[in-house]
Amino acid sequence: MKILDLLPLENISINTEGRSKKKVLENLAIHISSLAEGVSSKKIYRGLQARERLGATTIGDGIAIPHCRITGLKEITAAFFKLNNSIDFGSDDKILVDLIFVIIVPDEQNELHLKALSLIAGVLKNQKRCIAIREAKSEQILHQILVDSSS
Repeated sequence: MKILDLLPLENISINTEGRSKKKVLENLAIHISSLAEGVSSKKIYRGLQARERLGATTIGDGIAIPHCRITGLKEITAAFFKLNNSIDFGSDDKILVDLIFVIIVPDEQNELHLKALSLIAGVLKNQKRCIAIREAKSEQILHQILVDSSS
């Protein structure tokens, strides 16, 4: 599995507004529901919220990977958001989050879910890459940085 398998260019958004974790999760759910056939934004939001209640999905250094499994989802769906401003996402390192990679996975695909999380965490743990992502001025540039990372 490669980032390109998970993240087509149209699933990237830069300059996304974020005032709070709740509002960002609502906006993520709305956006990703437009990419995921037959799954409502409310269902996605509830899934993401339920997962966050188990523990923050931050990996440190201003990065979060909210994720959940969704009954009725046909295929894994992911999106990447670069926020205009950083928000408190409940990170253990207390660093505010500005990079968010959200994943929703069909309920029965646990192995795929774990592979996707591992891939994304590995890509985003590279500090030089994250600096380049934060400096990217377009979705195309950000997409290329992410795609090149897992070639």
